[in-house]
Amino acid sequence: MSSLLSTLATLLPTSPFPRPKRVTLLITGLDNAGKTTLIHRMRNPDPNDNENNGLPSSGDIHLTTQTTTGGRKRLILNPIDTGLLQYRHHPGGIHQLWRDFLNDGNVSFVVFVVDAADAERFDKAVMLFGSLLRILDEMERKGDVERTKIPVLVLGNKIDHYGAVAEAELRERLGLKPGCGRNEGAKEENSRPMELFMCSAVTRQGYPEGFDWLTGYL
Repeated sequence: MSSLLSTLATLLPTSPFPRPKRVTLLITGLDNAGKTTLIHRMRNPDPNDNENNGLPSSGDIHLTTQTTTGGRKRLILNPIDTGLLQYRHHPGGIHQLWRDFLNDGNVSFVVFVVDAADAERFDKAVMLFGSLLRILDEMERKGDVERTKIPVLVLGNKIDHYGAVAEAELRERLGLKPGCGRNEGAKEENSRPMELFMCSAVTRQGYPEGFDWLTGYL
C-alpha cells in the first residue's frame, strides 16, 4: 500500500500554491495618507466591502502575489501600522518607534504611503521619507537588523482624488528614478531596493502590483 501511495504521489501535479510564508511589514507615512484604509482593503478582499470607519481591523492579511517568472507566492502578512500607535506620545516620537520595531528583527519590508493628492504636505512627506531611509541605513550598518538593505515599497495613494499628482512629479519629489526597482538587475546592485507604485486604496488599484514587486525580494 505504501508503495502504491508513493507512486501516486509522484504522478500528481505539483500544487501551484506553495506553503504560505509569514512576513512582517512596517507601514508608515504621514497621518491621513491612507495607511489604515490600505490595511483594511487588503484584509477584506471582497470588492463589495467598502466600509472603513477609521478603526483598525484585526487579523493577518492573506495574500497571493505573482512573480516575474509567472509563479505565485502565498504570504501571511503581519502589518505594523505606525499610524495607529499614537507615536506622538512615544518617547522619541516616530523615529524611535521605527527603531523599536526594526530592532525586533522581524521586519522584512517597509511600506511608505504618500497622499498623492496632498501637495501642501509633500515637503513633510519627503522629510519623513528621508529620515526613514537614514535610520534604515544606520541600523543596517550597525547590524541592528537581521538583513541588510530592507526593500522599501512607496505607494502614491489617492490617485482617485481630484488634484492627485502624476507619478513623474512624485518620483521627482522623493528622489526616485523612473523604473528604479522594476528590473532584475536592481537586485544585484549594492543599493536598497525601492520602487514607487501609484495606487488607490479605496478603489483597490495599483497596490497589488506593488506587492508583487516587493515579494520578489523574499
